[in-house]
Amino acid sequence: MAADSDASYRQDGYQVHRAVLGANERDAFRAEVDRVWANEELTRPGNGRTRVRPSLTGGAVVDRLDPVSDVAPMFDALARGEVLSRLAALAVGGPALLFKDKLIAKPAGVGGYGLHQDYMRWQSFGPSPDQMVTLAVALDPATGLNGGVEVYAGQHEELLTPPNTAADPHPDDVDEDRRKLVDLAAGDVMAFHPLIPHRSGFNRSG
Repeated sequence: MAADSDASYRQDGYQVHRAVLGANERDAFRAEVDRVWANEELTRPGNGRTRVRPSLTGGAVVDRLDPVSDVAPMFDALARGEVLSRLAALAVGGPALLFKDKLIAKPAGVGGYGLHQDYMRWQSFGPSPDQMVTLAVALDPATGLNGGVEVYAGQHEELLTPPNTAADPHPDDVDEDRRKLVDLAAGDVMAFHPLIPHRSGFNRSG
């Protein structure tokens, strides 16, 4: 498994670990996604677990389950396992515990997520931003075509909204020159700081 220098996480607010999952593992996890997604009770809109997003064709489409590990033992094992725990520990500088998990499916045509900082939603839980990290595990390639994550590299020093509010940053609060699409291959894991502003676009692929 290859990884960028740990210094890149400190400097840029994110780090990509390449080829963390092998082909057989990816196939097994994709099969688990199919199994879970076939359960209409789990994927029913409005059940407290699902989230819907706008679609290019109109209407709303379920694009994620939050949480998922309690209904998918394979994902629970991944989230709590040695590999992701080690990558989280690299980011936070010590042992890490699972805080939350979700599965984002983002089917074709589904909209992306607006500009935000994860810490805005986490600040009331106690740990400082440097003690928390998001790990995004790519089971499929994530690119500009299908709505990969765009980060504002290096802009992770402060919360860009007033404390303890539900607001997201205003576009004028970020430096567009720092905006970077993070291309992920299947099996890559992206670690990103909870203060780094990020967004994603529509899945315009087939």
